[in-house]
Amino acid sequence: MFYYINIAGIKFLWGISSALNATTSGLGANLNLPTDFFTSIQFVSGTATNMTSVGQQFVSVAATSTSAIAYNIYTTTGSGTGKISTLIIGN
Repeated sequence: MFYYINIAGIKFLWGISSALNATTSGLGANLNLPTDFFTSIQFVSGTATNMTSVGQQFVSVAATSTSAIAYNIYTTTGSGTGKISTLIIGN
């Protein structure tokens, strides 16, 4: 579930994805942003959370735009499931 708010022109979006299957080669996941909400993106974070099977997972931000953020979720060994927790700040 994701939430977003505009506070005096500074826009925030945050939330946690559904469960994703992560492997050592990575899994791509896209987050489509609300239409016309952001005019620019200043900050994007992504963190692995709610991990099963493999407790060492990490997230990288692959690409950003005002309409979508592309993430990759990886495990250090083997495979498991995890969720992506994110915070996006823009205007």
